[in-house]
Amino acid sequence: MTEALAAAGGPTDSIADVFLSQGLMGAIAVALVYYIMMQRAELRDLRSVHKTEIAAKDSLIHDLQEERLREVKSMLDVVNSYKATMEALLAAVRKGT
Repeated sequence: MTEALAAAGGPTDSIADVFLSQGLMGAIAVALVYYIMMQRAELRDLRSVHKTEIAAKDSLIHDLQEERLREVKSMLDVVNSYKATMEALLAAVRKGT
């Protein structure tokens, strides 16, 4: 096989050649190594996607918290306005009596 690779212009001293020269067991070992490398690449991609999803979720949570904070501030302004109106009304009633 090494001679065939050399004639085809391929590498003659690669690690795969060493395993492939051992027959079926070597070919199985090369296939397993290839499969493991593909699984690692897929796992790396999944981790990247997961990190992106977590970042999107965190951004959404932050936006929702900011919106709720604006709503609470708005309600506080309404309550303070109502309180000032009630205090003014109370002062007018006290003054009139």
